[in-house]
Amino acid sequence: MKNEKDLDGRTPNRISRITGVGVVFLAAGMAGGISFACVGKDPDPRIKTCDISTPFQQVKRVLGSYAAGDPSLTSDEKTITFWMKDSTNLPHLYMATRTSTSDDFGLPQLVDGLYNAAWSDSEGQLSLLGDTLVFASDRPDTTTDPDGGCSKIFRAQRNGTAYTVEPNAIYSEANTEYRWYDSHPFLTSGGELFFFSWHSSQSRIFRSVADTNGHFPAAVAIPAYHDATNQVSDGVPVLSRDGLIMYFSSTYPYQQTSDIDSPFHIFVMSRATVNDQFGTPDSVIGIRERLPSSIEEDPGWLSDDNCRLYFTSYTSDSPDPALYVASR
Repeated sequence: MKNEKDLDGRTPNRISRITGVGVVFLAAGMAGGISFACVGKDPDPRIKTCDISTPFQQVKRVLGSYAAGDPSLTSDEKTITFWMKDSTNLPHLYMATRTSTSDDFGLPQLVDGLYNAAWSDSEGQLSLLGDTLVFASDRPDTTTDPDGGCSKIFRAQRNGTAYTVEPNAIYSEANTEYRWYDSHPFLTSGGELFFFSWHSSQSRIFRSVADTNGHFPAAVAIPAYHDATNQVSDGVPVLSRDGLIMYFSSTYPYQQTSDIDSPFHIFVMSRATVNDQFGTPDSVIGIRERLPSSIEEDPGWLSDDNCRLYFTSYTSDSPDPALYVASR
């Protein structure tokens, strides 16, 4: 979560590891001969589901030595999307595939049909079938941001092998205090859109539920660790297939201000039904213990059985991000 920009002209200390002016794009489709694989059915109820209280027991690097961030996978875990920087230090979206989950992914290739040099697109998340993509972008919005420059949540639909982006952001005005930088969207199969928004060097998580026309009304803040007084930042929501478990990153118990650059680490919370509030967050055990060089982590994607969490890590050994998978 190193790419956020506060659009009142001030940039939080932790932004510029990815890009100094924008954000990056996550998506998936067809690129360079890669076959897009997607499984759209619900998980088999006979599949054993891991308990979120169980510590992760193994952490493994994904994509070898590539400096990459913000992973998103298909349900069968054979296609992965992520961003990497080019020779000019600008991030672009890539994808890679594998024939078996026991194999490492093949060579990354640029995602076809989404690149636009004029605007930054980032942190995409696919629907179950891969035909819908939500992502953060500073591209123009004819309604609220005609000149571009403010990060907003957009939606794209796949037609054949390419995606077509809708011209405007996909939901109504959220809390005006926080709707300055909207990022890391996650759209559940039940039509819940989660994302986080930056303002005054702090962030918090929001939720909007699609109406019968597929439109997203004003977003409502999700209680996690942030409140009006503690200056803790929360972000990067990642949900389970049933929408009952949320992994997210937070600076808790430390503040995040223009003068204090606190690291983000991964936490988890759950709810009984999609209509309930999430409960008290818990620390995620087993990641930092098995990756002691990590100074910051952001969740990226959770497997259908809740047993594997793909995430981004920044370590003390390198300023570049790396992708890992934690297994329990």
